[in-house]
Amino acid sequence: MSRIQNWDNGYKPDAIKTKLDAKRPSMETVLTTIYMDQEAVEGLVRGTLAGITGATAPTVLQSPFYQAAAKQFAKVTKHWAGGGIVDMEMTAIITKWSDRGLSSTVLTQIAYEVFHWTPPAP
Repeated sequence: MSRIQNWDNGYKPDAIKTKLDAKRPSMETVLTTIYMDQEAVEGLVRGTLAGITGATAPTVLQSPFYQAAAKQFAKVTKHWAGGGIVDMEMTAIITKWSDRGLSSTVLTQIAYEVFHWTPPAP
């Protein structure tokens, strides 16, 4: 088929609406699950950050950056089942965010408490 025929066959507003309407229930379920998981992770990270005291205690301004790192941790733990790849990825995320000014101790604590990841022995 030519590109013009593809356009004519695939981009009719009624056909697109029918396809989207058929997918809406599953899309809503997937998005609801994603947002619930994200909300749960954010709550756990907030709890972990609130429990840290002393010199490594994060400031209010750093909290969104710890949340961003936690989202990356979540992506790694959902994508990989475990093992050496997870260890390398988690270590890389900790290194990246600690280079940006966050505490590697706090990042490791978040990875341990929220995602149940134990750093590999040196």
